[in-house]
Amino acid sequence: MSNAIKPSFSIECEKSVLGAILTDGNALNNIKHKLSSSDFYLAKHVLIYNEMLKKSSDGEPFDTALLFSSIEEAGLSNEIGGIDYLSDLMMTVEQPGYAELYAKRILELSKKRKIDALFIELTESMSGSVNQTEAIAEFNESVSKIESNSNNDGLFSEIVFDCESALDMDEPDFWIDGYLPKDSFSMVFGPSGQFKSFIAMDIACTIASGISYHGNEVEAAPVIYMTGEGQRSIKLRKLAWQVKNKVVAKNMGILPRAIDMTSSSASFHLSEAVKDFEKTKGIKPKLLVIDTLNRSFGDGDENSTQDMTKFVKSCDEFRATTGCDILIIHHSGKDVLKGARGSSVLKAALDNEFSVERVGEDLRGRNVTLSCSKCKDGQEPPDMTFYMKTVPLGKKDKKGRELDSLVPELTESPTEKYVDTGKQAFIDIVKKLDNKATMSAVLKEFKNNMPIGVDQSQAAAVLSSIASNCGAYVYGGRYHLPD
Repeated sequence: MSNAIKPSFSIECEKSVLGAILTDGNALNNIKHKLSSSDFYLAKHVLIYNEMLKKSSDGEPFDTALLFSSIEEAGLSNEIGGIDYLSDLMMTVEQPGYAELYAKRILELSKKRKIDALFIELTESMSGSVNQTEAIAEFNESVSKIESNSNNDGLFSEIVFDCESALDMDEPDFWIDGYLPKDSFSMVFGPSGQFKSFIAMDIACTIASGISYHGNEVEAAPVIYMTGEGQRSIKLRKLAWQVKNKVVAKNMGILPRAIDMTSSSASFHLSEAVKDFEKTKGIKPKLLVIDTLNRSFGDGDENSTQDMTKFVKSCDEFRATTGCDILIIHHSGKDVLKGARGSSVLKAALDNEFSVERVGEDLRGRNVTLSCSKCKDGQEPPDMTFYMKTVPLGKKDKKGRELDSLVPELTESPTEKYVDTGKQAFIDIVKKLDNKATMSAVLKEFKNNMPIGVDQSQAAAVLSSIASNCGAYVYGGRYHLPD
């Protein structure tokens, strides 16, 4: 069915609008807020227009030579047909003053392609076991959104005065319910050696296979895992995950090389990989894992606002072009409480941020806690504590040693355990303080005696649970133990 619909596009209009921009320096200012690079059909035109937008955003004037120089520096000169193609664009345009009319036509055709794609998706879904009424309703809603966006007459039409409609809007959708929302730019960070990549592999394989994420519902979607670190070990981690969970994550593909995301060509190359993935597998990836940021940062400086802005911009362009979400794996310093390394530009751009930290001070310990440190929409989900379990892979290396890897296994956190084991400590403190066992005094003493690994910020809640469990009560501002 997909072959029955011919894509709607006009090479002439695309060439004319690009030629008009090269001919008239003001043309881009009049259309850049209406026309995006994703509205172009030809890949070379997407590249050229992206570079024009980048120059404009940076406040840099450009002509054919300067534009080609930037494209050539990004290693994409062959993709656009060389400088001759740029020169030909200027010769193509008949009316430079018609740039807005050319752009309008490109937008109309882009809208038609999007609606055609939705129709193909609807038709293909009808052959499955989907609810046809719901599928048609979703199709109509998506078409309405496309129509609404294309009929926008200006920014004023986007200004909202009545916000009560938000109460009836659909709640955010999640890949992992409560933890990883759709349409998001997220990050997992922590000090070196804290099992971040194992956590990321667990997330990626879970979404790719659609099984529950440690008790939380998951919507299945294909995933690309881009790694520049430990390429052999990454494959072993996926294998170990499959062995432990008895599930094959067939839609989780590993890209065993790092792409420099500070380069203007990064978005293009990754977008092409997504297209090839869809052509080959028949399904479109919905999540890209970047492991790690440092390996995908080229020669850039993580602390540089300018370099980090380039990284974020490439990620945004990739997401806009492909519809893929991004999950970044990044390092922090030794103190995870100080946040991830580098410019604050990154955290400001994130929708969700998670920290990973080993429980306790034993560097050989295998218990780690995953905590949400930023949640753009909604309430931060509860922490999860994992034990990194060794999973044998059923094969030995050249020296006869069993090949294995680690897979996260949900376990009770030390703080939760202390609700059961801390009872005697509470009783001893109350007896010791006797008639001075005020709520504040007991809490202070209790907090000071909490063992390593137990979250002291939860001391009041833990104390309240223990007191309730053992029958203690407060009277006259002091704790009293049962007889």
